Amino acid sequence: MISVIIPSYETHDLTAECVKRIKFFEKDVSEIIVVDDFSKKEPTKQLLNLGPKDKLIINKENKRYSCCNNLGAENAENEILCFFNNDFMLVKPILSGMVPYLSEYGMVSTSLIDLRYGWVGWWSYDFQSVKMHPPDLKPHILLPNEYTPPFLIKKELFNKVKFDEELNGFNFEDVDFCWRLMKRKKIIVFPFPLLHVGGATILKKIEAEKVSALIEKNKKRFHEKWK
Repeated sequence: MISVIIPSYETHDLTAECVKRIKFFEKDVSEIIVVDDFSKKEPTKQLLNLGPKDKLIINKENKRYSCCNNLGAENAENEILCFFNNDFMLVKPILSGMVPYLSEYGMVSTSLIDLRYGWVGWWSYDFQSVKMHPPDLKPHILLPNEYTPPFLIKKELFNKVKFDEELNGFNFEDVDFCWRLMKRKKIIVFPFPLLHVGGATILKKIEAEKVSALIEKNKKRFHEKWK
């Protein structure tokens, strides 16, 4: 069975729809963990469509993306974890068919249908710019400079990598996680569709100036770490 971890901040409507779709499509998900990152309006399990076996963790201060994911993983009951941004929307069942590949690969990920850019399969980063790679009809094994949003992974392996909580603003957390994971095992991306509505898990309610400063801080630390 699978535990799904969803960081959430302010955008309770997106989280509720995300949870609703997971419950409708994915029968092997026995637990959904929402980590609310100190929203002004504190959510309830009912508001977020969470059931009795699901968990709602409410932070007492704003800890941001990396910390929320690590906290969700710590509280997960199952041995397979799925990291899900609250603006990811399922359009068909995909998780059960991906689980068997975890015996060979460190992480199994999927392609996004981004409403702003069209299909987005995976990304590459050369320390100057990000390039999007549209998916083809076959799975793609990530190359050393490529990355994808963290998705399906065994808890045992995740605990050896985890998110770097020093890289905990906006952007670069996913790149860092993938690159460290690829030092241990390969990552595969499938062309299964997952809708990305672009609501932004945390960005939506924060001032642009603050976001820009956090991105630059994260970028500097990431470059110092990997160059």
